[in-house]
Amino acid sequence: MLLYYAIYAKENRFILETGIGTLLHAYMNDNVQILLEGTLADMIAKLDQSIYRNTYGKTKGQSICMSNIKKALPWTSQAALLFRKLLLETLQEWGYILNLYDQCVANENI
Repeated sequence: MLLYYAIYAKENRFILETGIGTLLHAYMNDNVQILLEGTLADMIAKLDQSIYRNTYGKTKGQSICMSNIKKALPWTSQAALLFRKLLLETLQEWGYILNLYDQCVANENI
């Protein structure tokens, strides 16, 4: 990476790097259900009792709540693929050109 910076400095290029937050805006491809347990299940059930009334209960003294999710759930392989696809599509819409040799690099002429 430092070699890239040296080359870019020699070519008088402007470099901008940024981190991307973990909030995902991609929708899941399939119907995905999650099982929430304990305090988290109690908190979700209290948010809207009309929605979670049929999916909330107790098993062996522990609260459980089943829920369907529409948006990608972080730390899953499908979420990573959906996020990459959404990111690349968005960058191309903004005029960035993907690097043929390194798919993690997108360039824009200023």
